[in-house]
Amino acid sequence: MELARLLNGQRKERGFSKKAAATKVGIAQKTISALENNPEGGTIESLFKLLPALDLKLVLQQQSPADKPGELALFTVIPDWAKIHTAERMRFEKEALL
Repeated sequence: MELARLLNGQRKERGFSKKAAATKVGIAQKTISALENNPEGGTIESLFKLLPALDLKLVLQQQSPADKPGELALFTVIPDWAKIHTAERMRFEKEALL
């Protein structure tokens, strides 16, 4: 649910309603709702359309040997720092440590 929370929070921080975000990226409003409520059920295509509108990018990284066996940690969605104010960046980093 971390991805769902991040998508919802970023959309709200950008001042977009679900309808406005959907119109901006050319997908249905119900698709935005679905991604925010159950991102695992959405399509990667819809996610890729939404991420840039929310100033987010997808980063793939290899799991480290310290990761728990069977733990799914294939991707991380992070804000596009070049477009985000320093104070907001620091808040996001602090929340990520919790």
